[in-house]
Amino acid sequence: MKFTSNFNLNLPDLDDKADIRKLNENFQKIDETMKSLETDPELAANVVDIKNKIGTESDADTQPTLFGRLAQLKKVLLEKLAELLTKVTRIDGKIGTIGDAAGEESLVGLIKGVNESVKNGEGFYRYSKTDIKKHIQKWTLLPAESSIQDVYGKLTTIHAEKNGTCYVKINSTDLGTISFGVYDKIPYQAVVAADQSKLVGLKGFNKKTSEAWFFEAYNVNSTPRTEEREWVFPVEAGKDYTLLIIGSSARQCIINDFILGYTDAKEA
Repeated sequence: MKFTSNFNLNLPDLDDKADIRKLNENFQKIDETMKSLETDPELAANVVDIKNKIGTESDADTQPTLFGRLAQLKKVLLEKLAELLTKVTRIDGKIGTIGDAAGEESLVGLIKGVNESVKNGEGFYRYSKTDIKKHIQKWTLLPAESSIQDVYGKLTTIHAEKNGTCYVKINSTDLGTISFGVYDKIPYQAVVAADQSKLVGLKGFNKKTSEAWFFEAYNVNSTPRTEEREWVFPVEAGKDYTLLIIGSSARQCIINDFILGYTDAKEA
């Protein structure tokens, strides 16, 4: 026979004879111990303390109970929800309704205004081969049989008052690698330089596509060759765009014909 460590209950071995009295002793001890817990003042105090910390559903958000904290959380959530609803209402007002007229100070009104502008051919540039804004002919940037060099030639700078697209055609006779680039970020000296001028000492920018608004190497050759290309490139309202002709390891670059065209009329 063995005994438990806490309440000294009987633990018969497997080879012990069954003894109802020993079992009854165990149940008696258990019954007495459980009964004593009902009147244990320390346990009763703990239960009361737990109940006080939990509180009741009627607790205000200022009381330091679980239900008080939940009430406080509920109050904060309701305040945040009210703020969110106010913001949503303001957003609804800015979005407007389908009945808003073109030009009204709402998103719907602005969209309708844009739609009317598009229908009327207003509000943006269209590329054009006939509405010519800049025309250059027979400009020798780098004469034939020049020494090998990198060269930058400014064609022109335009200020886009509207979004849209522009048309460019270049016909040139070159020797080396010749590229056409459009830049909205470029050293100041290039922006203020005269049209149809050779830029000397142009530093502080990368001519490659990583910094160009539009860039294409269009004539790569080891003997003089005439090449003609056409492009359409986008522009954004409020930006200045400087158009360059760039020679890399070049020995000749002659612009036979350059055209820049765009219009804001309905038909380009």
